[in-house]
Amino acid sequence: MGGKVFASVLAWLTYLAMLWFTLPTLGTWIILFAFVLMLPLAIFMAMLWGGSSLFLSTENKGAQQQEQNNAKQDSEKRKRERLENVLRDLSNEDLIRLKQRLSDGIINDEVIYQRMVGDDGELVDYN
Repeated sequence: MGGKVFASVLAWLTYLAMLWFTLPTLGTWIILFAFVLMLPLAIFMAMLWGGSSLFLSTENKGAQQQEQNNAKQDSEKRKRERLENVLRDLSNEDLIRLKQRLSDGIINDEVIYQRMVGDDGELVDYN
């Protein structure tokens, strides 16, 4: 975030400095010059602050969508792997209790997570 702010401030200060130093030379034409310089600056700001999707072609949008889908699938895969690791580390008694809870149909995800997984994601044994 800090880099975006710095780049924005630097770009606008450069823009204003260019206008200030060309004012004596251009006179009233400075207004036209200001608008001409404003267009690339506005495009740069839009791309910098997340509006780059406005300027992407449909191919790039498709690639960007595919990348987002891949990231989501990777996240789901990590969740499954984590769950598999927790289940593999359970003792036989814990597995029996878990099967009983699942068969009863009373499942509170928060309670299960707090009782089985610690703050750092490691399996916790409360026995």
